[in-house]
Amino acid sequence: MSPIRVLVSVLGMDQHELGVVGIAKMLRYEGMEVIYTECFNTPQSIVQTAIEEGAEAMLNKGAAAVFGSGSTVIDMVEVVRNLGSGEPAT
Repeated sequence: MSPIRVLVSVLGMDQHELGVVGIAKMLRYEGMEVIYTECFNTPQSIVQTAIEEGAEAMLNKGAAAVFGSGSTVIDMVEVVRNLGSGEPAT
C-alpha cells in the first residue's frame, strides 16, 4: 500500500510556518508522503500544486488578510469549484 500524499502549505503572506513544519514532520513520521510548498502561496498555486503532485489531502495554514494579502481558505474552495465549470480560476 502506497503512503497517503499530503500537500502542506502556508497560504498568503503568513510567515509563521513553524507549526506547519512540525505537523509535516509528524505526518512523515506516521508514514505519509509530504509535499511542502513553504510560504507565500496563493490559493491558485496551492490547488495547482495539489493537482500536479496528485495529493490526496491538503493541510493549509491560512491567514485571512494578513498584511493585506486577502487570501483565505474560502478562496481555495472557489478555485476548486471553478476547475470543472470552465470559469477562470481567480
